[in-house]
Amino acid sequence: MIDHALALVSWESERSVDELKQALREGENCAHSSFRFALARVVAQEVGRLVREVYVYGSPLENRARMNSDIDLLVVVSGARRFAARCLDELDRGLVDEYKALIAPLGDSMNRLLDYHFVTRSDIRQRRGYAAILNDPYALRPERIYGPAVNAA
Repeated sequence: MIDHALALVSWESERSVDELKQALREGENCAHSSFRFALARVVAQEVGRLVREVYVYGSPLENRARMNSDIDLLVVVSGARRFAARCLDELDRGLVDEYKALIAPLGDSMNRLLDYHFVTRSDIRQRRGYAAILNDPYALRPERIYGPAVNAA
């Protein structure tokens, strides 16, 4: 998954994968933001069959991600929350190991890469909990990276 995300960023930025790896090791915020956004898209595609929608928010969208930044995901579910959580946790463990190897020895203290929160359509309608960020006029709006509008294209 890490390699897939690196390839996506390389293609979109016209930088080689080796240049991106070096930029990540050097702590370049733009590289970390682009990489985390691409990795969020790869993760969303992987868990898409289990959830309704996935949004990314926070530092990757604001170009302020750093080497130790996590990836903030808002995951819209209709049920099967526990199974989706197990899948995301398993993915996260593998991603952390791959990421640590990528930026070694700089990322040794990182324990999680994915910070996900589950919400329902009802939560979104009622602006409850984390769902409130979808309609927060004072924050950068989260970007849907998986769901009907994204996958239809």
